[in-house]
Amino acid sequence: MTSRWERAPGMALAFMVGWSSAAGAQPGRTSADTELLLAGEQTAVTASKRVQKLSDLASPVTVITDKDLEEMGSPTLLDALRSVAGLEVVEPDRAVGNVSMRGFSGPFTNKLLVMVDGRSIYKNADSVILWHEEPLLMSRIKRIEIVRGPGSVLYGANAFSGVINIITKSPSELASETARTSFRTLNGEHKSTFSELQTTVGDPKGWVFSLGAAYNRTDGFGARQPGQPRDSYTNPMLTADLEKRTRRGSLRLAVGMSEAVADDIMSVDIRDGQFRSRYYSATYNEDRARNPLLVRAF
Repeated sequence: MTSRWERAPGMALAFMVGWSSAAGAQPGRTSADTELLLAGEQTAVTASKRVQKLSDLASPVTVITDKDLEEMGSPTLLDALRSVAGLEVVEPDRAVGNVSMRGFSGPFTNKLLVMVDGRSIYKNADSVILWHEEPLLMSRIKRIEIVRGPGSVLYGANAFSGVINIITKSPSELASETARTSFRTLNGEHKSTFSELQTTVGDPKGWVFSLGAAYNRTDGFGARQPGQPRDSYTNPMLTADLEKRTRRGSLRLAVGMSEAVADDIMSVDIRDGQFRSRYYSATYNEDRARNPLLVRAF
């Protein structure tokens, strides 16, 4: 079993633990690892829908890996995106977040496409992205690719100013890691807590099942004090992924859900509003075939 105590930006305490059979020391990183001009082996797929080196891309691209997220200790996705040059991350209150680029900022941006495994998380009914209510575990993120520049030719609507593509780890990738079960919790001011539990069982070369659960809550900047506005939220989440590796590739089925309760004092005064999010996806990927094939359904 391995464990570690960390301090995270804006948080008081962080604790991470994982069960494993062995643990090895990770080599120290240098400043060259964070310089895009020197990261010759770094690649991205979002800018052109095919794997290319960052130096060969026409648009400026930033890649945040799972190792970067681990070193940041970011409790939420918005906290991780604050480190990206050219992104404007604003939280007018703790329950509402906005990410924009190229100067197109507002309470709720609709010119930036945000995807999770190729699935847009833009809410058409409300014309918003509910960053805090999306059933996404930070410990499941493999990499985040941020493309600064128009992407409407490749991705259509909402990609006018740029694209953020969040790629999660597949069950087989989780099963190949040293620790198959991990627990992560961060606690800080305003009675904030962000906890995640992830476990994976199965054979990385055959059937693999992964189950994740999270509970995030905060009393917000208002801290629920009498006579002051409230901007709190609680969000329990549950995700499940099943993957079957084949000779040519893999078949993956994934579901996720969240039942958030939030207060919004930005656009309209919402007290204890209930936000329910669901997703169901199926992916067939022939990445080992002579002619690669990728089919997704959401």
